Amino acid sequence: MKRILVSTLLLLLVTSSFGQSPFQVGLYTEGGLFFPSEISSESAALKRGFMAGGGLYIATPVIEKFAVSLGVGYRCKENHQKYSNTLSWYPPTSGGYSPYGYSPYGYGPTAEAEPFDGLVHSWIPFQQHYLVVPLRLKYFVWRQLFFEPGIDASWLLNYEKIREELELDWTIGLGWEFARLQCSLSYRHGFKDQGMGDIDGYEEELGQAYRNHTLAMNLSYALWRKRSK
Repeated sequence: MKRILVSTLLLLLVTSSFGQSPFQVGLYTEGGLFFPSEISSESAALKRGFMAGGGLYIATPVIEKFAVSLGVGYRCKENHQKYSNTLSWYPPTSGGYSPYGYSPYGYGPTAEAEPFDGLVHSWIPFQQHYLVVPLRLKYFVWRQLFFEPGIDASWLLNYEKIREELELDWTIGLGWEFARLQCSLSYRHGFKDQGMGDIDGYEEELGQAYRNHTLAMNLSYALWRKRSK
């Protein structure tokens, strides 16, 4: 509830700050590749994944060729981490008869069972759900071509233990405006390392630590806009 209130106040702040300027209200969606980088001995092998999201935004011109926008939305990211666990198995020591005949190892289909002691590897999925507040500064370079740097503030919602409660990413993008529709390609990079963990069904803590990297395609559509005078 507190996070939703903060996001709403930020939206109202931008609206009131530029209340005398034309602005637009619209929807945005995003999707792309999420490729976290290993940062230290805390990180196991990481496999890249995907990201997707969407939300609401407001935007307004500031000066000629410049515009600023602020949004609030939801983002989902998922990747996999390599998890290794030691597994040991030893056959019974007492012999006995079975439908397959006598076995010195006990009941079983063969008398040549071998003990096993080693690591078993598996890939554990980590799905992350975020509340996101994206802030963008847009500069129109040529005609409808625009350059778009910005900052994303996000809060991870679905883990018990989180290294950075407020996650900040810088972003840079390039796009084109088609009337009410805008399309852009952007790259995001985390300011700090992020980490998260939880307790699984076997009462064992599972977690990962990484630096965020994302390549995303963004689409936005202005539901309502007011032309500059």
